[in-house]
Amino acid sequence: RYDECMEYKRSMIIYDLDSLIGVNQSESQSSMGTSTSSSVVHQALYIYVTSRFREAVIETNNKSNVEKWSIAVVRDPFLLKKFSQDVEFPKTDREEEEYKEEQRKEKELIKCIKCRDFFIENENKMGNCTYHDGFVYDNLSLELTKYTPSMASEILNLDEFEMIHYPQRKDEIDRRKGRFKYICCDSTVQSTIGSSAGGCKKGKHAMGVSSNKQKRSRMLTKDAIDQWENVCMENDEYNERWSQLFTNRSKGGFK
Repeated sequence: RYDECMEYKRSMIIYDLDSLIGVNQSESQSSMGTSTSSSVVHQALYIYVTSRFREAVIETNNKSNVEKWSIAVVRDPFLLKKFSQDVEFPKTDREEEEYKEEQRKEKELIKCIKCRDFFIENENKMGNCTYHDGFVYDNLSLELTKYTPSMASEILNLDEFEMIHYPQRKDEIDRRKGRFKYICCDSTVQSTIGSSAGGCKKGKHAMGVSSNKQKRSRMLTKDAIDQWENVCMENDEYNERWSQLFTNRSKGGFK
């Protein structure tokens, strides 16, 4: 067909790439979930067509009346993206923005609001993030006083400071350092919070809400941390559990 097309002074050949080339999709299962991969079916034919388009040029100063046109029709998103990249079609403004955004998702490090560890958006899968989703309570207080993890961590850090500078109070401080408990799992709060502290839940990483994507990806602001911890403080299930703990303690004669 291509040779026949070249016999005419004015000709156009249209390639239906979905029909000619075809795309094969396969799914694979892993502990992270289901992933889908795509590949070209007729590789040799694909190379032939792309080479025809790479050779094509627009001649503005050619006075010859010979016109050779080629058109590619593509519907499959994977094939469209691959073909456009391989033949180096100029990108539209929208495509350029989408390309930059895709590059950002593939390379840029973002700090997770839940576990305080870094992640890459395109690699963010279920189970990658280990975190606590509940607030903290003081198990030594009669009122089971509620705290955010950040507040509890600050208090524990202050205890460590006092232990070093007031060694005579070491035993007293030692006895109370395990007083903070996570309501979500009853584990003891350590002075360090974040990725090294682990958690009782597994899920996907999350980023803090901000209108400034660059600022959002490089650091966690206090506002972003407060927003997440407030969500944990307002969790209905855990507040009901805390109320039950308080009721049980009151029935035990501690008032």
